[in-house]
Amino acid sequence: MKAGYETILGRVDSIPLASAKYKKILCRKTLHEFQNPAGMIKEFKRILVAGGEVIIVDINPSYPGEKFHDCLRPFLNKAQIVDLFVHEGFQVKSTDSFTSKYTDLQDGNIFVFTK
Repeated sequence: MKAGYETILGRVDSIPLASAKYKKILCRKTLHEFQNPAGMIKEFKRILVAGGEVIIVDINPSYPGEKFHDCLRPFLNKAQIVDLFVHEGFQVKSTDSFTSKYTDLQDGNIFVFTK
């Protein structure tokens, strides 16, 4: 399996990638940073092939409104993340939680959504 990635700069409402070309998208500890997460999810949907997956890994907030260090926006809880994706027509394939082994990191959730 060939592994690798390329950094591409875009905007929430306009990712400069071809439509219906990608099989998987990984969004690690960043979904809460988007001012308009629904707009980003629409772009995920546009660039994914039918049956493609979005994998979301993010912190499980300890309390409503919790932020991480210098983040501008609070973490989204499990229900908020699921609602955002379901509202855009994604199916929930799986959800799981993880416990951090490190004291300076928080516990989190892993979601897999399919187009």
